[in-house]
Amino acid sequence: MKVCFVTTSFPAYQGDIQSPFIYQLAKHLAQRKVDLTVICPNYKKSKAKNEVMEGIKVKRFSYFPRFLQTLTEKGRIASFKNNHWSLLQLPCFLKAMIWKTWKESKNVDLIHCQWALSGIAGVIGKKLRKKPLVVSLRGEDLKALHNPLMKPIFKWVINNADYITSNNEFHINQVKPLKKQVQVIRNGVDAALFKIRPKQAMRKKLNLPQSKTLVLFVGWLVERKGIQYLIDAIPEVIRKHEEVEFIIIGEGNLQQTLMQKVKRENLQHYVKFLGKKSQAQVAEYMNAADIFVLPSLYEGMPNVVMEAFSSGLPVIATDVCGTAELVRHKGNGLLIKPKNPREITQSLLTFLQNKQLMARYAKAAQQTIQKQHLTWDKCAEGHIKLYKKIIN
Repeated sequence: MKVCFVTTSFPAYQGDIQSPFIYQLAKHLAQRKVDLTVICPNYKKSKAKNEVMEGIKVKRFSYFPRFLQTLTEKGRIASFKNNHWSLLQLPCFLKAMIWKTWKESKNVDLIHCQWALSGIAGVIGKKLRKKPLVVSLRGEDLKALHNPLMKPIFKWVINNADYITSNNEFHINQVKPLKKQVQVIRNGVDAALFKIRPKQAMRKKLNLPQSKTLVLFVGWLVERKGIQYLIDAIPEVIRKHEEVEFIIIGEGNLQQTLMQKVKRENLQHYVKFLGKKSQAQVAEYMNAADIFVLPSLYEGMPNVVMEAFSSGLPVIATDVCGTAELVRHKGNGLLIKPKNPREITQSLLTFLQNKQLMARYAKAAQQTIQKQHLTWDKCAEGHIKLYKKIIN
């Protein structure tokens, strides 16, 4: 079976941590003898335009002089709100992606687009090459339904795809009025990497305090991830529980603002910004931590929560989209309202004051991964089954 992935985001080189969930799916499909070609942007940091990563053929397209590129350089499509330069690059990007999709899809059995924007190239490739098309919705795609400019394009992509998939029911329920051929296929977690290891030994390795309660955040430091509300919650938490430290892993346009706020409020002793880390490093910090917090304003089915679950961490997360399908309030974690520092504070104090409750939720979280079979093997099997159904 020959499949062509079209995606706006993919690791820039072997070992890069960008879009690990797309890479994991691609890798596990290739392990199951799917002849897979991935079409993605050629980033500034890319080391080769064409390469093979663990059996995946990667074909990168250039859309602008590389030293001037801004549209995809942060691992996602840049916001156009305050960035007219990126908006100017969008037509060039779409033209290059369409051309590369047409070129590389000649001999494939199926085109699979990640995110609805990639679906524009997928629909044109389908019509020109007469190939079946799958489009996966992966996060902010559904916002296009509320944008008068993007809504017609989004509906055109949905209507012309043979199948729409998502990793959560929330997205699927929103497109059901537009499309009958829909399916939920959950993402997975690398259970060999994200697993329980001795906490104190990991803290020693990472030079972290042995006696403090460690609260971990992993994600982009951008408005959508709600990291600013976690920072707002910290003063009240430490006022009632001083033996706590907050570890922030990730980078983004809010990083300097947040670091200045922490300094201004004299929180440096309690908050550590560690920047970007590899998946292996993130796994180690999850082993060292006691609590994981994800205060996002919007999510698909957050892999980072599954990774925290698999690592045996109790989770506090916002009650949004697919997150609420994963975190059961007072079952395997705590759900809170978005943009609500007070609820973050209350939930953290609930855990900090009740270690037995933390242990119970942590055990239930790990069992969630096991009972729901949330592995990349299962995810790849689900996709292959769908591909065969469409092709045959």
